[in-house]
Amino acid sequence: MLGLTTLEMHFARFAPGRGYARHHDVSPQGADRVISLIYYLNRHWRAGDGGELELETDDGPVLIEPRADTLVAFLSARFYHTVLPAVRERQSVTGWFHRGAG
Repeated sequence: MLGLTTLEMHFARFAPGRGYARHHDVSPQGADRVISLIYYLNRHWRAGDGGELELETDDGPVLIEPRADTLVAFLSARFYHTVLPAVRERQSVTGWFHRGAG
């Protein structure tokens, strides 16, 4: 129903102290990203380790801890989001479902 045609994915690894500034998931290649996915790989993640995904919603920000086996999906162009710095390395598989040529 969304007209999805392709899936682009990559492995992301953030060093301690690193994050990602507030943004929408707009493709640099011009393909239409529709759905953003993040699957976290961080075993033994504890409160206080940081690295949360801050997703901006109409009801205010939602913080999602990057705990192993957590999958987050959201509309790419709809939600601004930020990756907050962590005190330890953070890993995920990140992807985007595209509409069109991808």
